[in-house]
Amino acid sequence: MSAPSQYTDVAQSGAYRSGGMENTYTLEPGVFVLPVAEEPPTNTEELTDWSPVVVVQAHAPYRIRQVKFSTKKSGSPPVLPSPQDCGAFTFIGGSLYFPSPAADPSGSRFLWHGAGEYVFVEEARSAVEDGFVLGSDPIPNSTYLALRQILPAGQPQTGAVSQAGDEVKIAYGEAGQVSLNAPSYSYYSTAYFPGVFFNTGMLNGDTTTAGL
Repeated sequence: MSAPSQYTDVAQSGAYRSGGMENTYTLEPGVFVLPVAEEPPTNTEELTDWSPVVVVQAHAPYRIRQVKFSTKKSGSPPVLPSPQDCGAFTFIGGSLYFPSPAADPSGSRFLWHGAGEYVFVEEARSAVEDGFVLGSDPIPNSTYLALRQILPAGQPQTGAVSQAGDEVKIAYGEAGQVSLNAPSYSYYSTAYFPGVFFNTGMLNGDTTTAGL
């Protein structure tokens, strides 16, 4: 019996009936709030700098990654993510779901279904500009295969993206070419959500525009 591998199941890509992966990142900023035991000052000048709370930075920010996946394949079990450490992500728990295989419409083969939910802690700098690793499917994305021929892999130095695989690093390189000021741009990668698509002013009604 062979050990889990990094090889994809491209040779049987036609046997896959459905599949998908969802990522939920829980942001732990390490900040705690302590209310102050005082009334607001009545002096306008003093009130300008007054706050009803004291914010304490108790520990460094970090992120928890929760990955949900579900895949169906006809004829043999689908390839699933392994429940183990990977890149900057340390496995801290999860579950796997295997319903009994049922005969597919042809009646000659079984339809296999594997699903699960894993939880990881990200052992890397937690910063929006480093983006978010999303993972890949058991069948290589055709767009990724095309991008691999024309785009060099990026060379990130920090964050989980710096320890990720080629598909993510190519996406990192593609994201580096995105300019939100350009009249037309596209982003084709699916394994990585780049930091360039976060806006620091939106929540405070403080945004800038170009060309308007």
